[in-house]
Amino acid sequence: MRTSTWWRSNRLWLVLLLPALALALAASSFRFSALYLRWEWSQPTLLRAPGAYTQTFSTGTHTLQRTVEVGVAAVERAVEVEGEYAAGGTALWRVALDFAAAPDQILATCEIELEDAAGIRYGVRGAKVNADGDPDSTWVHRGCTPADAPGPTVDFDGQVREADTTRPQRWQVVTSVAVPAGVEPTLVRVMWDRPGYLRLTIPR
Repeated sequence: MRTSTWWRSNRLWLVLLLPALALALAASSFRFSALYLRWEWSQPTLLRAPGAYTQTFSTGTHTLQRTVEVGVAAVERAVEVEGEYAAGGTALWRVALDFAAAPDQILATCEIELEDAAGIRYGVRGAKVNADGDPDSTWVHRGCTPADAPGPTVDFDGQVREADTTRPQRWQVVTSVAVPAGVEPTLVRVMWDRPGYLRLTIPR
């Protein structure tokens, strides 16, 4: 009896509670997508063949757009790549990527990774040694542009700095990734600015 009386006397507040909960969920979802996802790699673009990728990004002072064509030339096991060898318990994979873009596109800062079937990512740094078996501390170019012609860059203050040397229209980057022995990569990841990035299938 008391229970039914409580429901009757509070039914207005219960009805008003439903839209309030909906608004709270919407607000928390907005914060997640607008604040959190902006700083994570949360917007993948899958390319099953060489293709163009366009991304809008901010330098802090300007909003710009880059367009670049990317393709996987080869991902294959290797003993040595540019003086680097696999550390114990790992295997070295040679990664060759083809790029094409106008010389004015900002492409200098990027990361290349391999991804396995379980979604585990492996970067170009770490788990590698030199010819003497020591951790490789030598400088190796690991970006997505030619080492001697990276193209325009962005200063710490967000201003675009023009390149001293004109980058070619087409070029290839070769790098290496060490993964645990027995693991076979299935995708290449190419990343410039969060939250968007490229996932490229590996030709078999």
